[in-house]
Amino acid sequence: MAFRRIMATMVAIFFSQQILACGHCVEDKIAAVYDYQVITQAKKSGLEMAFFSIDGSLARDKKTLEKITQLIESVRGIDKKSIRISLDSESISFAYDGKKIPFALLIDTLERKLAFQKLTLIPLQEPKKT
Repeated sequence: MAFRRIMATMVAIFFSQQILACGHCVEDKIAAVYDYQVITQAKKSGLEMAFFSIDGSLARDKKTLEKITQLIESVRGIDKKSIRISLDSESISFAYDGKKIPFALLIDTLERKLAFQKLTLIPLQEPKKT
């Protein structure tokens, strides 16, 4: 009986190491910038949520965070208070008004603004009205 418990514990420990967050999959990138309060507020306001992965060589410092935040804030239709950025997971989320800026135009606008740093955006999910 003790042998079975020891084996079960060893198996559990082994497999628990296998399911730790990798930081590279879509779910981990979304989780890094997921904010329940932002999503709840967006839903109340009739806004849509957007989740993106940042592709390119990204400096992980305060200056980069501030610059990316300013670029996102400059796009009309984005709720400035909803912006969440994780440089570690290279992901971004925010709420936006799809009536003011369609998703395709939103991506195009952000891409042009991020091009100076040779960064591009990859949508992590289809846009959803909250």
